[in-house]
Amino acid sequence: MNNLPFDRPGQFFKGNLHTHCTSSDGDFTAEEVIRRYRQQGYHFLAMSDHFLERYDYPVTNTHLYRNKDFTTLTAVELHAGKT
Repeated sequence: MNNLPFDRPGQFFKGNLHTHCTSSDGDFTAEEVIRRYRQQGYHFLAMSDHFLERYDYPVTNTHLYRNKDFTTLTAVELHAGKT
């Protein structure tokens, strides 16, 4: 049984709501992470770096990488309790 809506009418967007760049513990710069997602056909990405003191509380600005076919969301990964 297929309950996925992708074969039905409508517009669907491929995206990732959680990823990191070198501003926290990611392997690539924000520009490179976004390039790779765009290359794979994604429509949006949230660069949600760890918002912790040890990473200097980064909020990665990805506005420069937006265009008509790809957008980014301003995001951070928050931690409850001990950091």
